[in-house]
Amino acid sequence: MTIPIIGISASMLLTEDGSCLGNEQAYVNKYYVKALAAVGAAPLLLPIVERNDLLIRAQLRQVDGLLLSGGYDVNPLLYGEEPLPELEYIMPERDEYEIKLIGLALEMNKPILGICRGMQILNVACGGTLYQDLNQFSPKHLKHQQKGKTDTASHTVEFIPDTKLHRIMGVDITRINTFHHQAIKDPAPDFIINGRAKDGIIEGIERTGENFVMGVQWHPEMMMEKDVSMLKIFQSFIGFVKQL
Repeated sequence: MTIPIIGISASMLLTEDGSCLGNEQAYVNKYYVKALAAVGAAPLLLPIVERNDLLIRAQLRQVDGLLLSGGYDVNPLLYGEEPLPELEYIMPERDEYEIKLIGLALEMNKPILGICRGMQILNVACGGTLYQDLNQFSPKHLKHQQKGKTDTASHTVEFIPDTKLHRIMGVDITRINTFHHQAIKDPAPDFIINGRAKDGIIEGIERTGENFVMGVQWHPEMMMEKDVSMLKIFQSFIGFVKQL
């Protein structure tokens, strides 16, 4: 049986010590690699390249699906806002690359799973908006930047009935880990909300239609060894990829 290949969008890390001070390195956290391998998929890192359709199409032709990884804040200029004081570090070259990557992946009918920032850039790429900081939503929001081990759940999410994510998880509510201060404000056209925290913050979205195009705000890849139910998201993603 053919092993599905999943491209993982890479972030950029600046070397802060040693002889290569300031060197830029393409990287992803190992949790994504382990999660995909655990469900029988071969991960392939997709480094940031110039917004060149030919190069990005060539990258996408090598993979069967796309996983959008976490990372820095999304540039608010991309959804029509000026930066607020709460905005943290941005990397415009990554934003621009991933928006083009997402657009071409959708055009090529590639299944997509976005995690944390990955969900946010998916939403922006498709015409949605973000809260630059959760205090824009409400000063009384829950703590979404947890302090503790990455595999530990810190609050709950309630799944919206009759959504793909609700059917995948098979429960109405579960515990999740979160590490974000931005969140989705307006879902993009053709996307629906599939999960919310108790304070109303959107914790998941999915595109309507037959293809698997979904985002979750938490990090199931970090929780899967403690909570095997989190593997269901990756199993469903890869299961859909195998059907194509």
